[in-house]
Amino acid sequence: MAGPMEGFIQITHFSPHDPDPNMKAFNDKFKTRWGVDANIAAGAYDAVYFWKTAVEKAGSFDADKVAEAHEGLCLEATHTGRQCIRTADHQVVMDLRLYRVQPGKSVPGARIAGSDAIGEPLVGKNPLAGFTWDIKQKR
Repeated sequence: MAGPMEGFIQITHFSPHDPDPNMKAFNDKFKTRWGVDANIAAGAYDAVYFWKTAVEKAGSFDADKVAEAHEGLCLEATHTGRQCIRTADHQVVMDLRLYRVQPGKSVPGARIAGSDAIGEPLVGKNPLAGFTWDIKQKR
């Protein structure tokens, strides 16, 4: 990230510059294999581990059985540490961080607990209720 991003604050689940032992271990393995720092796609690796663990738990590749095996499933050793699949809607609950770009690196700040960051399940609800694409001219 170059100069124009300096001072930018973002919320995300990964930075290769985070000294957290889980992130450092993930980034070290990734960089050894690919020759570059990892990025937020680190979550895709965790998704594969969740799927693998659910298949083993279900004892099957049957989609419905694997989906059911995901419910309440937790993994301890992910890039962010502990992550769990919420039973109600199969969303991942994981801690997030605020990162500030300085100088050219995403430096970690506050940690936000996954339970505080995820919000309520939206099963059976319209997540865009009341939203409109209408653009109104500012007067």
